[in-house]
Amino acid sequence: MYIRILEAAIEEINLKGLKFTMSDLARALGVSKRTLYEHFSSKEEIVATIVSRILEEVAVKEEQIYHDTTLATVDKLKAILAIMPQKSVVVNPRFLEELKRYHPKEWKRITEYLDDEWNFVKQVLEEGIENGSIRPINVTLLIKMMNVLLRELLDHRFLLANQITTDEGIQSLIDTIMNGIVSENNK
Repeated sequence: MYIRILEAAIEEINLKGLKFTMSDLARALGVSKRTLYEHFSSKEEIVATIVSRILEEVAVKEEQIYHDTTLATVDKLKAILAIMPQKSVVVNPRFLEELKRYHPKEWKRITEYLDDEWNFVKQVLEEGIENGSIRPINVTLLIKMMNVLLRELLDHRFLLANQITTDEGIQSLIDTIMNGIVSENNK
């Protein structure tokens, strides 16, 4: 039931945003609110659990990609940068905006993760520089630039104003980082 509640909560968030109620969730599951409270003490705990699962999923995928010996260094970097949690509300700009506004503690956890969890990216970049598949660059500066750009891609107003989805923005970021801005004809 625990997993069903979380999955139904994600559906409710996709439908109503973070304004869904425990009553909405109980109705969607066809259970009583009491049943929900047997598993979660509050809506805030459900939201915190969803954020935890998103961050854990990303961390596990990063580690799997990093240790995948079938991938070349450049392919590892592309794969790590493109990680998006499956069936997740994190790609929904409204969720991110509402999380920032109504659940600042959880928003802080996401932004702290963005600030701190670049270890695998750093290691892949350094390995690529060492093996010659990536030209020598300032790894710390590149990570800082990517972090700033990713934060902008989490800004729902920026995405809406430019009619870009989070996934499109991330793919464009990866393409620009990996291929630069100079056309092949001018290299």
